[in-house]
Amino acid sequence: MGRDAKSVALAKKKVEYVAELVKGDPTLTMSAAGAKVKAKFGSMLYFAKLREAFEAAGGKIGRRGRPRKSGEDGKGVGKRRRKVGRRKVDRAAAAGAKGLSGLQSYMVMISGDKAQVQGFEDKGQVESFIAAKLVEGTSFPAIAVYLRQPLAVEFEV
Repeated sequence: MGRDAKSVALAKKKVEYVAELVKGDPTLTMSAAGAKVKAKFGSMLYFAKLREAFEAAGGKIGRRGRPRKSGEDGKGVGKRRRKVGRRKVDRAAAAGAKGLSGLQSYMVMISGDKAQVQGFEDKGQVESFIAAKLVEGTSFPAIAVYLRQPLAVEFEV
């Protein structure tokens, strides 16, 4: 399904007309140029070709809408506070997730006369802590290590 010579010639005329429009009025928008092409020729110039012709003629394509506000670092919108949810269940789940995010990745429990719980962020810290406790004389079965990870649970409502 190739394009015939008549439609190619018409497209060239439309591109030339866009160039004339932009040279005549540099403040013209791409949308306005497209509308004028449609009014003169009775059909539009497809978007990619219109944009190509508009930019080649020196037209400036700006951003639509309001300008973006910059955040603290000047790179776009700052961090926004998100509304948690309307349902009580959603709010409870968000509170639980927020609480869990404050916990350490690893927890070491040492049982004995007085239970001791210690939190760590990486595995190396855990290993050095356990090695120090073993040197102090803590028995190996008294030490338990827990890793925080998501738990997949299926349920029906």
